[in-house]
Amino acid sequence: MRAYHVFFTTQYTQVCLEQCCFGASVSNSLANIKCGDIAFLFDGLKRKLFGPLEIVSDQQYVDVRPIYGMDKRGNTRYKNRVWFKTGNAKETLIVKIYSTERDPFKPSFLLNRHIISTLIANKQVNATPLTNTEGQYLTEKCIALGKNIRCPCPNIPPNIEPVFPALVFRRPISEAWVEVLILNKKCRGYLIESLNTFTNQASCYNQFVVGFQRQIDLLIDDQDKLALIEIKRANNLQNPYEQIIEYLYYCLSSFRLHYSRSSSIKSIVLVALIENGSIYLANDLINKFQKRCVKISFKENIEIEPHIIIYNVSPDGLETEPFVK
Repeated sequence: MRAYHVFFTTQYTQVCLEQCCFGASVSNSLANIKCGDIAFLFDGLKRKLFGPLEIVSDQQYVDVRPIYGMDKRGNTRYKNRVWFKTGNAKETLIVKIYSTERDPFKPSFLLNRHIISTLIANKQVNATPLTNTEGQYLTEKCIALGKNIRCPCPNIPPNIEPVFPALVFRRPISEAWVEVLILNKKCRGYLIESLNTFTNQASCYNQFVVGFQRQIDLLIDDQDKLALIEIKRANNLQNPYEQIIEYLYYCLSSFRLHYSRSSSIKSIVLVALIENGSIYLANDLINKFQKRCVKISFKENIEIEPHIIIYNVSPDGLETEPFVK
């Protein structure tokens, strides 16, 4: 299924368009982008959107050419990269997209405002996914309102190495790398069994924005069922249960998730994926979390399924098992 994404930049727009590629500093930003997907490049300073751009690379690659310059330590900037072609792309001012919707009683008015607020407010991520409805809306508006851009598209450089799987195990595993492993289904045990309960039509988003620029590590949308996955290393002292409850409330109220659904959300699975050895794998904290989920389920009249999953990293990927008291 084709997916839609937005790339963010404030100073490298021209380089991205000339090279027909986009680079990110962290491995998980572009981990869910596949050949055939559609992307938009948002220039946060000029308030312009460039797209639709068709992705032509089958995953992200490590490209050490210094097209974005070097950092203070002499390392290539934004070397995790994906490539696109600009055949139908237009340059569109955000204000033009904004001003096409003037009837506050139309659902498209709210859709427009939520898309634009998600773009304008972003200050944290290199890239973020759009829902299919949002992506199709932006495609239609950019083609109708934008002006043509002419950029020759160079070929993808030869002999570059994919970020996954070769590079994942060459360094200490971060939460971002765990996210990459899950997206590539390089996990075994309880987690993969849980993921396999979702249908092939389910959409999987990483770093999905809800509320006030809060990013869910992984969100799976299977029409009447959602899953929120929050990843925590053992040394991370941020409470995963408080965080995932916050995301739950945002999802219950999210226009992005509820707009244009074919069926209402009947259940939400909350997965706290925690590395073995964490202080949050304690009975009292887990009991409190589970009790809160029961109360929210009763109050909101929706089934909430809390899962505590322990993970360890092995040479084969993630080894996962359910927490047992």
